[in-house]
Amino acid sequence: MFATSTTSVLCDQYLDRLAFGWQRRQGEVLSHVLDFAALNIQDNILTLSAQALSEMNETAGQLIQRKLQDPLMAGEFFALTWYALQQGSKSLQNACIGLVQAVPTLRAAYAAALEWASPQQVWVTLELWSNAKKSNHEQTVALSDTFTLLAAIAHPVLFEQLCGSPRWQNIAQHHDASLLTRIAVMECAQFVSDHQSLERAAAAGLQAQNSTLQRLAAQAILYRPWQSRTNLQGQALHVLQTQALSDHPLAKESLLALACWHFFGWEEIMPKLAQQESQRSLYLQALGWRGNVTSVEELIEYLDHPEHARIAGAALSMLTGSLPAHDSWLHKPDDDKPTAQKKAYPNANSDVDDANIPAAKQHADLPQPDKAAFKRWWATHAQRFSASKSFLGGLPETPENLYTTLRTGKQAWREVAALKLQARQHGPRLQTTAPSKIQLQWLATHSPQGVIRERTA
Repeated sequence: MFATSTTSVLCDQYLDRLAFGWQRRQGEVLSHVLDFAALNIQDNILTLSAQALSEMNETAGQLIQRKLQDPLMAGEFFALTWYALQQGSKSLQNACIGLVQAVPTLRAAYAAALEWASPQQVWVTLELWSNAKKSNHEQTVALSDTFTLLAAIAHPVLFEQLCGSPRWQNIAQHHDASLLTRIAVMECAQFVSDHQSLERAAAAGLQAQNSTLQRLAAQAILYRPWQSRTNLQGQALHVLQTQALSDHPLAKESLLALACWHFFGWEEIMPKLAQQESQRSLYLQALGWRGNVTSVEELIEYLDHPEHARIAGAALSMLTGSLPAHDSWLHKPDDDKPTAQKKAYPNANSDVDDANIPAAKQHADLPQPDKAAFKRWWATHAQRFSASKSFLGGLPETPENLYTTLRTGKQAWREVAALKLQARQHGPRLQTTAPSKIQLQWLATHSPQGVIRERTA
């Protein structure tokens, strides 16, 4: 009885560790503080927890069955879906499929579980989706195709198998495909090997009314080695510029795509963006993405701003590779700068919205910089940076250095490095939010030796 009780408690702990670990990871995959090594450690802990839960087969199965009777948070659903995939339990997987169809908020967790499982385990559940698809219910068909595509992004072997099947023809070329599926096709186009049907889908996506589909299609047209790129480039750039210069929800993604592609009209976009006070935070981030050291002095001026100091400091770190804690320009809590900041910026957002509830400070997860200390650091190191080159993480943006950033850089830097590397080589892009095991496989396959070439277009 004691052993049974202990096993039950351990199962609960491992399930919670998976659930909360995955949820925490969602906020850390784009961190300016954590690097890839730290993410790899956390991912290994998640993997070990999943393996331990899987080995407690009978007790874990009973726990999962009880959990399925109650409302589930996304993290819990991720954990039990991964367990179902590991066990190869068709009954549990069918239960997960039913929940995904009924509860849209669980779909991101389900897609994530497909990434963490092995290709063989995923293939079993995709066959179950194929069986469910025979119902011809519109939503079931759309979800089946969408999850198939998202799994193919994570597992190249699945994409290779998919491309050779009649199912791919139905997914990628069917003109009546759902919006959800068409968006997933364009997500696929960012990360997988080239396929001619992806090019046709991107050309069609530029004409779509949906802004997400348009943005993904425009980015694919610019970043991939397609013949249509020359003819459709102007239209793709127009889509991204329009979204970047508006209060559009996709403004950040569109501006990032333009910054990493080294768009020649950048100097026209940035002054317009700078005039929009509501977009000031995005403007400062874009200065870091672009990597031009002529922006350093402008960013320095924001290092004592009560609202934008942290994001300006993050942009400077991305550009120079200097870290506040490491290079002694981290704000000291006991000095008197907060008072000076409030005097210098009397119209900045107050620390409180009303008398009772403190406002959530923007970018509170980023280090608070010290303006004077960074100016001293920059005065010493500025000569290392040439205005004629672009920099990321303190390194000139060569393919080899971008690859180095992918291996060792901060998570936020790695996202930018992946885009900039793809802009040069036009190959598949590293998905920097994927499980570290998948990322390490990609890095081993796409090393610079004999693979990376500078963009000539």
